[in-house]
Amino acid sequence: DAADKPFDRLEAEKDDFHARVRDAYLALAAAEPHRFLVIDAAGAPDDIAATVRARVAALL
Repeated sequence: DAADKPFDRLEAEKDDFHARVRDAYLALAAAEPHRFLVIDAAGAPDDIAATVRARVAALL
């Protein structure tokens, strides 16, 4: 179970590291929107899954 495991190296990084990584991925997504899908993960899990399924279906 993941709750029983200690943080790994990435999880142990400070918030500024995670912000830089996020910004870098958002820059990639902005530069190549046909290759990336940015999803607001604050939504309901079923809504997020439906968004992903719709995007994947459009690519098939």
